[in-house]
Amino acid sequence: MALNFPSSPYVGLTHDATNGLQYYYDGTKWISQSSYSTGAINAQKIDNVTLTTSTGPYDLKVDSKTVKPHNAESVLISVNGVIQQPTTDYTVSSTAGTITFTSAPTNGHVMWGVLYSRIPIDLSTALSTTGGTMTGDITFASSQTLDASKLTGTAAAINGSAITALSGTNITAGTVSSDYVEDASISRQGVVQLTDSTNSTSTTTAATPNSVKDVKDTIDAALPKSGGTMTGAITLPGNPTANLHASTKAYVDSVSGATTITQLSDVDTTTSIPSSGEVLKWDGSNWAPAADSGSGGGGTMTTVKSNNSNVDTSVTTIDFDSNFVVSESPDHEMNITLSDVTLDNQKDLRFGEATANGSNYVAFQAPAAVTSNVTWTLPATDGGGANYRLVTNGSGTLSWAAASQGVTVIDAGDFNSGSSIVSTSTTYDGGEFT
Repeated sequence: MALNFPSSPYVGLTHDATNGLQYYYDGTKWISQSSYSTGAINAQKIDNVTLTTSTGPYDLKVDSKTVKPHNAESVLISVNGVIQQPTTDYTVSSTAGTITFTSAPTNGHVMWGVLYSRIPIDLSTALSTTGGTMTGDITFASSQTLDASKLTGTAAAINGSAITALSGTNITAGTVSSDYVEDASISRQGVVQLTDSTNSTSTTTAATPNSVKDVKDTIDAALPKSGGTMTGAITLPGNPTANLHASTKAYVDSVSGATTITQLSDVDTTTSIPSSGEVLKWDGSNWAPAADSGSGGGGTMTTVKSNNSNVDTSVTTIDFDSNFVVSESPDHEMNITLSDVTLDNQKDLRFGEATANGSNYVAFQAPAAVTSNVTWTLPATDGGGANYRLVTNGSGTLSWAAASQGVTVIDAGDFNSGSSIVSTSTTYDGGEFT
């Protein structure tokens, strides 16, 4: 009977042969697994699963019974109508019968699929020919023998002596040939020689516990690259010659203590050392010694404390210099001492209305063009009564003056001879006008 195995199988491929058995390709040969009833069967639809935002795992079932696909390629999976790519979008557990997505699906999306093959029950507990971990003991039958002549390659590292019977197990006596004992290397197993060396570059010898301890002791006494506390002094070979070299305290003290004005950057080195009370000022191209004029950004400032919302009232004065002092009076009035205040570029001097009434203000403003400077000096007192006005003497000094009497216009018709206009102090007779 022809079993019709695929001509180019890959590791893990399963094949349903014409003899009713399923075979599994391990990379070297086809291995019989079991009949169709426990192995791969005709393609079947996987039960629908409503997904959450979890990547899984989700159970894979056919007619409510758990199935265990051989690998991700053994099933066709669709999520919300979109076909998923095996191993990229999902993986499956052939032992648990579950599927896990690589990215969290959308809550409420429905997964369905088609099962092409599944692992038989006996395969899920089999040890792969490529190796693995045994969970139980191997028991030989009373008549089982192990022929030493069949031991080849690196598997026979038994010191070249005869193999004798072990407890309860018959091992055919025989001498292991030295051909079976090979030196170890970094590419294969074998016999190695122990060495106490801590600086050997050999790839065929192994370190003894003694050499490992020597290395450990050296490491324990070393300072980690991440830093630590030295228990003794570090002696440097000399003064630093590069940016990242370490410096001794003596070197730093000698360099910083001998710094002169000529060693500073962007300093006019043609001048002498600054005299007492002088400061370094920028002249437009260099820093040069000069007298402290006390203007500009110079002077001192009393420390201002804050409680995160207002200036601490225990500090009542900020003294920047003799021309700029800000202080607070006992009545909480702000007093500012300045030489002059200039509002440039036609800016306003504004007086705002009460906050409860809005945000409007009245303001004074300079004209757009001024041919020469003008200073008005206010009068020292208020006017003599109601209806007084400010007048100037033509030189900028303002004073109060009584306003003129109001004029009453009387329409008496044509002003002819015999008519008159009477004011509070004067009578104008029409007969006097021509």
